[in-house]
Amino acid sequence: MSQDDTLGSGNYRVVFLGVTDGSGTDIQAFSQKLSKQFQISIEKALRIAKSAPLVIKKNVSRSKAERYRQVIGTLGGQVRIEQTDGGIKDHAPSAATGRVDGFETTAIDSQRPVGGSSDSAAQITGVESDRGIGEAYDDAIAGAYEESFTPPTHGPSKALEAQGFQCPSCGLEQPRDTECIKCGVIFQKYEQMADAALHASAEVGEDSTRFEPMPRDMEVNIEHAGFWIRAGACVVDSVVLLVISFALGILLFMTLRPDRNPTALASLNPLFNLISLFLPFAYFIYYLGKRGYTPGKGFLGLQVIRMDGSGLTYGDAAIRSFSYILSSIPLYLGFLWIAFDKRKQGWHDKIAKTQVIRAEDVPAWRKWIALLPVILIPLIGIVAALSLPVYLKYTSRACVVKAVSDLQTVKSHLEEHYYRYDSYPLTGEFRTFLRSSLGRIPRDPFNNGAPYRYQSDGFTFTLWSIGPDREDDHARIAIDPLRSQGFLEKGDIIFTSDAEIDEKLELFGMTPDETEPDGEIFTVTPSPL
Repeated sequence: MSQDDTLGSGNYRVVFLGVTDGSGTDIQAFSQKLSKQFQISIEKALRIAKSAPLVIKKNVSRSKAERYRQVIGTLGGQVRIEQTDGGIKDHAPSAATGRVDGFETTAIDSQRPVGGSSDSAAQITGVESDRGIGEAYDDAIAGAYEESFTPPTHGPSKALEAQGFQCPSCGLEQPRDTECIKCGVIFQKYEQMADAALHASAEVGEDSTRFEPMPRDMEVNIEHAGFWIRAGACVVDSVVLLVISFALGILLFMTLRPDRNPTALASLNPLFNLISLFLPFAYFIYYLGKRGYTPGKGFLGLQVIRMDGSGLTYGDAAIRSFSYILSSIPLYLGFLWIAFDKRKQGWHDKIAKTQVIRAEDVPAWRKWIALLPVILIPLIGIVAALSLPVYLKYTSRACVVKAVSDLQTVKSHLEEHYYRYDSYPLTGEFRTFLRSSLGRIPRDPFNNGAPYRYQSDGFTFTLWSIGPDREDDHARIAIDPLRSQGFLEKGDIIFTSDAEIDEKLELFGMTPDETEPDGEIFTVTPSPL
């Protein structure tokens, strides 16, 4: 048995001072670690983290207090060891310690792993290690709500020296101190409330009793996260997923190289679609199961917990993530349900028995950054819905003008060829004819720049563009040409060699439709006589 366990045994208490400055651990992350390490709920862990300074254990030996300090330190917390018998407060600090208000403080590196090293939490516990760190110190963490921190006075007072004092609340006989060792009541406040103040030679300031006892069964005040802030978190997560998808797409392209191996292109699209389908589920399951919050929720200080306040398991995260499908099927009604539910739960929350809480206050600029796309995207959609049809209309008309002009030019050269050679160029001679007569091959603007279509048996011809509907199933062969002669028929722009049709169209004054097309189908209407 060590000297610390024999001398001064039971004369130390452990005070939690908060998260270590500069450790890179915030209150939210520390609470998550504390919850998992000591098997307590997230609410209790958050209340401990936010209530510092707070006594978490008293009347323990020096060696046991040191074990508490090291375990809390591995989680990124800062504790102080106090000697409560009025004597010397602590022995000389080590390299990792300092002094605050006359007491020893410790700032443990939060990056040390909780388990797996020689000074891990499981080995620090000593004789209690066979019980596991969660069971060994669960009573210590739970007791944090029954105790209060009081800054020390300089030198023992008469009140501390008095013996045989009886607690006015529970009646326990004990040495006079600032708080009861059984029920945790603060004597000074109790006496003030009872209007029976006792004389004390050393006054204690009001600040010394500002941390009142917290009953273990006290209801925790949880602030649930509403619809808009969760929508902002969803936007941030969507951006993160987009970046990940883009990076995976580049990686797949560089691996398969479809530009060098055309057969790889056929397998690239299905593979990328498969990744795009399962990547969001893997993303949410990993982050919710590991930390209880995704990067988007962490950016806005949100956390997902179970209804009993405990952290999520990977199974809970999987159920919640796959339940997104049910929430989105009926016009995303399951997500809109968050705005009207008392606990701000969506259908996926109710299925997985989870809730989303505000675990940490965040600056206002983060909320604006996350919500800005939520506001801009609908506005951009409205503007696009109004302007896109107009743009497509004029774009389509410009392509029609080009196609008609090209085909009229080609037709005139075909007629000239007929007058010279008493025949039209055959189908296979069309490109050679264009190069010799025009010096170029005109391209169809509706067919990705491919040449215009042409068929001929030497006596008749059909020349056409596939038109705005970009389908080629309405053109006929030259033997039985379509009778539109340069007008739009079911989306195709057709020119033929049928002189009889030319005369009939000219007689009826037929002209191309100058009105807005019906969808992508252009029709033929007669012009006024």
